[in-house]
Amino acid sequence: YFNLAGATILMSVFYLGHTFLDFGIMSQTATSIGIAIVNTVFKISATIILAPMAGLLEKMAVMTIKEKHGAEEDEYEENLLDERFLNYPPLALEQSGRAMDQMIHAAFKNLRKSMEIMSEFSQKKYDRIMSREDKVDRFEDSLGAYLVRLNTKALSEKETQISAKYLACLTNVERISDHAVNLAELAKEIDEKKIRFSKYAQLELNTCVEAILEILELTKRAIQDNDLDAVKRVEPLEEAIDILIREVKSHHIQRVQAGNCTLELGFVFNDCLNNFERVADHCSNIAVAVLESADSHVHAHDYLRTIKEDVGEEFRTLVNEYANKYYIEFAGDK
Repeated sequence: YFNLAGATILMSVFYLGHTFLDFGIMSQTATSIGIAIVNTVFKISATIILAPMAGLLEKMAVMTIKEKHGAEEDEYEENLLDERFLNYPPLALEQSGRAMDQMIHAAFKNLRKSMEIMSEFSQKKYDRIMSREDKVDRFEDSLGAYLVRLNTKALSEKETQISAKYLACLTNVERISDHAVNLAELAKEIDEKKIRFSKYAQLELNTCVEAILEILELTKRAIQDNDLDAVKRVEPLEEAIDILIREVKSHHIQRVQAGNCTLELGFVFNDCLNNFERVADHCSNIAVAVLESADSHVHAHDYLRTIKEDVGEEFRTLVNEYANKYYIEFAGDK
């Protein structure tokens, strides 16, 4: 706007003046020095004239290019995976890690937003969830293909472990975003059908949401920071979430049998719980993949079987800690 206004004002004055006065420079050949002088005079003159109108220029710029609130959170670099890096595995893995971080950000944000609109539906947020899901799908396709091609190169043992971790996490992160979409669609159904859960049923859902948000945060720390302490807490929390959801489902059945809940409400309620449970399972898979990458002697199936069948004191303590934290006492008449 500075350039447009400056050119309009000064050129109008110049050509208007030229109709009455003969400016000698119009018949002269332009030189680099002459161009520099004219340009300098133009800039200084425009600045002097337009300085008092700086506020107006700013308002015009803001009106023309609207600020996108939160845009910085939703900007994703989808062209990180340069094929030229495939011949330099450390660079290729670094770029793969950046792409994985952005995919995690999009998928996990989708899940948080989908749980938000379950209590207060927003069509705008719903549309953004669907848009982010498309980005997550594109990340899965491009990153998966890139890592497969990278694995054909001569990788060191450590590089192979990192690549395997990304491949193992890839599908689970994408599935978390899929469950976010499922929850968003349930939120839309709740809004369209004007479904209202009972006070106690809503409390149970809110408790499940809190547990899912915690396991999500632990999983994010595990994969992005290679935080082994977070890894060790994911599986006990997943076990506690399984216990919580079993209890909530049991409470729900008792309410249906007592006539305090309709079948339509029950189907939606149960679908929400099933999606929560699957999200926790995928978080567990991601944590185990991180652990496998950190310790080559750890294998997913053996690790999960061992902690399930031969429960150690630390694991039992953490399960009890989380089970108590998210314990819900049944109130059948509510």
